[in-house]
Amino acid sequence: MQYDGNLVLYSGSRACWASGTDGTNGVYAEFSGDWKPDSPYMTLESPVGQLRKWRGKYTGLHKTGDVSLNNKGEVWIAYGKFVGC
Repeated sequence: MQYDGNLVLYSGSRACWASGTDGTNGVYAEFSGDWKPDSPYMTLESPVGQLRKWRGKYTGLHKTGDVSLNNKGEVWIAYGKFVGC
């Protein structure tokens, strides 16, 4: 998360993905990996409410997960690839 409220994925000095939430104060990321029907998901929140929401996926009986960044520059939400550089 950048100081301007934009969540950005970089490859070296090149930005390859951005949330588009720059200029919003107090932005933070939140992950929900509970058993709700629309889980798993990651949201960007601000003091005035939800700004963005992205869904991941579960596989089979695996109903847990997290948000992770691997050494290939891929961001995963639980078992669903979200974005990569």
